[in-house]
Amino acid sequence: MDHIIFCDNPDVVLYVGTPAVAFHVEMKVLCNVSPVLKAAFTGGYKESQNKTMDLPEEEMIGFDRFLRWAYLGSYPLAHVEADNTAEVRIMELARLYVLADRFDVVLLKHDIIDRMFEIGNRSSEETGPSHQVIRYVFNNSTRLSLFRKLLVAWHLKRRNYGYSHDSRMVALENEIPELRAEMALEARYRGPINPFARNRSVFYEEETSFTSRFST
Repeated sequence: MDHIIFCDNPDVVLYVGTPAVAFHVEMKVLCNVSPVLKAAFTGGYKESQNKTMDLPEEEMIGFDRFLRWAYLGSYPLAHVEADNTAEVRIMELARLYVLADRFDVVLLKHDIIDRMFEIGNRSSEETGPSHQVIRYVFNNSTRLSLFRKLLVAWHLKRRNYGYSHDSRMVALENEIPELRAEMALEARYRGPINPFARNRSVFYEEETSFTSRFST
């Protein structure tokens, strides 16, 4: 088993992925950023006794990014220099947002929205979330997800740019009825406008008492 040690004095171990990679970290760092992990390690669950947690459904790379953010306030994305660079990074951010949502890490979700706005504002009109990203997000989130709302708005913008008769796009919307329904709501209440022209805070979740670590 591979071991990744994030600090000099770790006191909990998280076993991530299959096969598992052991992340050795400080419990206080996890508790500072995630009310879900705080409840697990301090609330009388087995994790609080064993000081370990099994996370076989998580991906090692995404969890490493989460921990880098928890310790350093930043995280790297893949260094990709290709025509689909934006698509690759959008997928990386989508996976990280799903992880952050699972652990209720609100400030990380804000940071991901900021990164999405950076990509969106630099991208051409043709660029948008790939079908793979949309499928992934709709399979791993609810309609309340603000990342999902941003993707829907971006997809609608791209569709209105000139892809309304694109057979692959139509097939995707037929495949995911929730996408078509959420596009209709977006068009009704927002119209076919550029989502990146809005204030990005529209896509921020409300902060709680657990989310003040990096805002103080």
